[in-house]
Amino acid sequence: MTLQEATHRLEKEDTEVVIDWSQKPDTDIDSMIQWISTYPRRKDVHVYLGSQRHKPQGRKLQNALQALGCRVTNRSLVLA
Repeated sequence: MTLQEATHRLEKEDTEVVIDWSQKPDTDIDSMIQWISTYPRRKDVHVYLGSQRHKPQGRKLQNALQALGCRVTNRSLVLA
């Protein structure tokens, strides 16, 4: 499936995108914000952030995602 086909499919279907950012603290925040800002249905994006692993960048990401209309949940990493 190409990116264009995937984007077209997501525009038409009731699909929620869930991103677990709590496991990826070293990933580029600006790239994530850019990608989500181009997503056609940002209100259907739910991002989980780790509560301690992303400071102070986590606050920037949380604010930017909420400004884009995404749902953001902070959670602690639980080791089993």
